[in-house]
Amino acid sequence: MLFYEILNSPTFFFNSTAFDVLGNIAFSALLENSSGKELRLWSPGCRSGEEVYSLAIVLHEYLQSSGHNNLSFKIFATDISLKNIKKARTGIYSQQDIKYVDQVRMEKYFIKKDSKWQVGRIIRDCCVFAVHDITKDFPLSGIDLISCRNALPLFSKELRLQLAATFHYALNPGGFLLIAEEDSIPQSEDLFQATEIKGLYIGKNTYGRIQTRDLLNSAVAITEHQSATIKHESVDADTKDFRKITAELLAEQYAPAAVLINEHFEIVHFNGDTSPFLQPPAGTPNFNILNMAHHEVRPILKKAILDARSEKRSQQQNAVLSIGHSTYTASFEVVYLPMHSELLLVVFSRKPILNSDETLRDSIKAEIPPHQTSSKEFNKKQELYFEELQTTNEELLQRTQELELLNEELKTTAEELRSNNEELSCTNDELTDRRNELSALQQLHTSIIKNLKEPLIILDQNLIVQSANPAFYRSFGIQDGMIEGLSIFDEPNSQWISPEFKELVLQRINRKEMVQDTQIPLASGPTLRTYIVNAMAIENQLQHCVMLTFRDITYLEEAKKELSFQKEQQLERSTQLEHFTASATDKLLDPVRKIHMFAKKIADSEKSLTQGSIHSLERILNTSKNFERLIEDLVIYLRVNFEQKKPKKTDLNQILRKVLNELKGHIRQTNAIIESEELPQLLVIPCQIRLLFAHLISNTLRFADETSAPMLKITLDHIKDISHEVSGAYPENEYIKLSFKDNGKGFEQNYETLVFDPFYQLHRSEKNYGSGLGLALVRQIALNHHGIAKVSSSLGQGTTVSIYLPATVSFEEQCSPN
Repeated sequence: MLFYEILNSPTFFFNSTAFDVLGNIAFSALLENSSGKELRLWSPGCRSGEEVYSLAIVLHEYLQSSGHNNLSFKIFATDISLKNIKKARTGIYSQQDIKYVDQVRMEKYFIKKDSKWQVGRIIRDCCVFAVHDITKDFPLSGIDLISCRNALPLFSKELRLQLAATFHYALNPGGFLLIAEEDSIPQSEDLFQATEIKGLYIGKNTYGRIQTRDLLNSAVAITEHQSATIKHESVDADTKDFRKITAELLAEQYAPAAVLINEHFEIVHFNGDTSPFLQPPAGTPNFNILNMAHHEVRPILKKAILDARSEKRSQQQNAVLSIGHSTYTASFEVVYLPMHSELLLVVFSRKPILNSDETLRDSIKAEIPPHQTSSKEFNKKQELYFEELQTTNEELLQRTQELELLNEELKTTAEELRSNNEELSCTNDELTDRRNELSALQQLHTSIIKNLKEPLIILDQNLIVQSANPAFYRSFGIQDGMIEGLSIFDEPNSQWISPEFKELVLQRINRKEMVQDTQIPLASGPTLRTYIVNAMAIENQLQHCVMLTFRDITYLEEAKKELSFQKEQQLERSTQLEHFTASATDKLLDPVRKIHMFAKKIADSEKSLTQGSIHSLERILNTSKNFERLIEDLVIYLRVNFEQKKPKKTDLNQILRKVLNELKGHIRQTNAIIESEELPQLLVIPCQIRLLFAHLISNTLRFADETSAPMLKITLDHIKDISHEVSGAYPENEYIKLSFKDNGKGFEQNYETLVFDPFYQLHRSEKNYGSGLGLALVRQIALNHHGIAKVSSSLGQGTTVSIYLPATVSFEEQCSPN
């Protein structure tokens, strides 16, 4: 048994072949015969409930797929172990227990609880668990399908015979029995019919409930007494043999002559030598005792037989018989058999008459009336008496049959009551468990309401306060319990109710309208505070109530006002800064451009400049040009950070073509090769994306390796899960990844985050000057689109800049003012 337990540890859908075929054979047949009634299933020996819930899930799926969603079912699951039943009722199992459950069923029928899983309520409500011993307790009845794949292998052959009768009694006609494929039920051919599926049987109608009950009782008796009987037979075998031999010898040689007759005077059994008393009559053979008896004995024998039946006691008579030359006294006793009233035992004996017994013979003959004178009259009376007895006997037999039938009906009713009692007991255990769960939930809800920080009050349909939580009394300065049982309009409720509350909440409740997120001012002590009020209807069979919840948003409203004020100030400062930036740009660029212009004029017009002067003029020209570029980049960076732009659906291919057209002179000069995949249409800010493309392509041209022509490849990827690539992105979004990979100088890996800092420069040169704001601007543009910028590079291996933009973004809801 330990070996069986190890190999068959309970799990969901263990050896699922049987579950797969139940729908095509068992479930379809049950639905045809159900006539819309509830299906009833029984799982004896359910252990901790894994097989029961598996069966419930399969049946639920079959009912849904076959269009029988309205048909309900109930599974009665029983086990001898209270520990197993308690675990099964909770429906909580480990990951090991559900290892055979597929993902679809996991999502549909299971709920995650910490590190374990709980069966959903829709399945648990269909299963009733109770303690029950199938070898001792009375079985259930009216069952459509029995699944006993766990318990049957644990029983002996004798107990299996008992269980076969138990299951047949419990099943409805045509019900199904499911056992393990390797199991069998001994001597069950008369009770069950095997199907084409191994382990699945159909209950036969060979026996009704009464016969099955008798078979069940006999099986129980065999089971209870079999061991004692075997032991008794083994000990007394020799003694029984001697007793049997002795009894047979005595019966053959010394037992008296006797016959057993029925109610029609027919002999049904001979014992001993009856030839001195009975002789076969002439003509058609028959065994009527009166026809076979000597004519001198017939009247006396018939009277004795009739007297024995009517008086229900034994009768004894004597007669003198003369056969041939011998005369002897014949004695016969008619023995009444109380246990078999339809039968009588007639015992014969004889004794020879000697000369000394002549007087006795004469007296016996004198007692016998002359046969010729009284035989006819006596026979008529006896026949009439016999007919009356026969009629009475038939009436008694009919009454007896009626009583037996009534007794069987009473027994059947009693058994159904016992079966219903077992079912009610199982249901009562389940209801007790559910009541405990409801009690625990009620305590939990009470605790939650008491500890809820938001005020809460419950009103009935007449606006009478039923209850309120402590937060309500604290918020409105009312003593605990003072308003319960009072109308909402009575004191002290009138202290906190405002006209807006009466109009927007109470009148809507009377009109049965929805009250949701209604903002109302209410008096909280001496101050007036703002609350969000919600009303929820609570309906039950006893009364209709309304639960009102209050959320204090006074501080939130004040914060909103403060935030709105600060936002207006920030917008004003931003506008001022934008005007200042535009004005300062012109003021700063004007002297720089003039310096560049005059230096250029001197360099072009003066022919007598020394080599040192010419070098100084070139430095002035480069510095002024770089300073002008720095000012322009600063202005662009400020605009990207503070300028408000609305996104629109834009073709990125068009933006790329415009940027390439602007840079075509530099591209031709450097013999650069730029390749791009087909780009998508996205919701973007076009001017900012154009700047992003321009800076990344310019960097490729400016910082290319001098030994080879610049090469840039733009690729596109659709990223569904970005968590394994970058951190800080929205995990619920899908992203478009734009990769800009060049063959430039590259840089060491520890600079990958520093290059995004404003004014940080890896390569400094007067001729190839950079402001250090290019990649900082790229990152800010990506952030403005709720995206991410990432760079990866290796020294001498080129650089890859990756831009992650959300594939779908609602900018009206998510986008910042930038």
